Amino acid sequence: MARKSRAKQSKALPGRIKILAGVLVAVVALGIAGVKFLQSPRGSVFLLGKGVTSHYTRAQDHIQGGLKRALVARGSITIRGKNYPVKRWEIVCPETADLIQVNLALTKAARSRGAAVQKSSEDQTGRELHLEIGSGQYTTHSIAVIKQARRRAVPPEETVKKPAAGPMLALVVDDFGYSKNGTVEAFLALDMPITVAVIPSLPHSSEVAALAAARKKETILHLPMEPEEPRRHDVAPVTSAMTSDEIAALVAKYLSDIPGAAGVNNHMGSKATQDERVMRAVLGVLKERKLYFLDSLTSPRSIAYNAAVQRGVKAVQNDLFLDDDTQDPKLVGERLRRLVKLAKTRGEAVGIAHPRRWTLEALRNNEAMLKSSGVRLVFLSELAGD
Repeated sequence: MARKSRAKQSKALPGRIKILAGVLVAVVALGIAGVKFLQSPRGSVFLLGKGVTSHYTRAQDHIQGGLKRALVARGSITIRGKNYPVKRWEIVCPETADLIQVNLALTKAARSRGAAVQKSSEDQTGRELHLEIGSGQYTTHSIAVIKQARRRAVPPEETVKKPAAGPMLALVVDDFGYSKNGTVEAFLALDMPITVAVIPSLPHSSEVAALAAARKKETILHLPMEPEEPRRHDVAPVTSAMTSDEIAALVAKYLSDIPGAAGVNNHMGSKATQDERVMRAVLGVLKERKLYFLDSLTSPRSIAYNAAVQRGVKAVQNDLFLDDDTQDPKLVGERLRRLVKLAKTRGEAVGIAHPRRWTLEALRNNEAMLKSSGVRLVFLSELAGD
């Protein structure tokens, strides 16, 4: 009996070894898959949810990719990002946008990246949606989706423009004055009507303004104005703490730095352009001098355009920042094509860029497209009705 028992055990042993080996292989495979998952971007989202904060930045970047893709798919939406540990976005969408669909798109995008919408609320007006997105107890993105009506005010009779022959596109290049290097000179040498916005009181402000005039470009004052978030300023800005007389005096001083300026647009100014008193003081100077105002729309809550129209000051609004958040000339080129499409749809469009080498590359690469698009490139004054 003992011999038979030992014989059965010896026969069963290889089978057990095979089973054990199979289990070990499965465990190792699962372990490798688990390690790979934890090393992946989605794994970083999972680990952040478990409290491993060293994965915060990687998880945030992974979630952000999905959110941006969802927003780009929805068409004419502008993202204005602010760099904090938590990314704070203002997403400006058309008046006709369905905030419920935007909410669903962002929720789906977050879930596809292993994240979740932690909070979601819509204000009583139905014009703003607020979301907090992240993993576990950690928020990576705080998002405000805001409907922005274009040209809500009815312009006075004298500001109504006659219908133009064909769609028009104005390209504004901000932040001139810091230097007069090869990139700056190359922008001014472009064979296209760009509007040059010069910050006053900088080392090269007067020189660049004079060179732009010599190259037959239109110049405007890029007026420093107070932003919502405190930051260091190279030039003293117009602020809400100033009296109306102080604001008017500062605007007049800065205009004297840029002789021949055809108009003004705001440099920063997300706070100042929301303040009706501040804008009245700024626009009073412009009205006296018959200058136009471009609302750069650094805040979707800006009242600058409507305030200008109500005071009888010719005004224009920015439609798209071309290079605010990228160094990729291909992406800048895509945005140029988007502006062309917008101009064809609506009759006119405005884009703002900066004197950066990748933007210069994009303009050169797309110069032929712009000239053959059927959209007429114009100085900003032509859209303002001059």
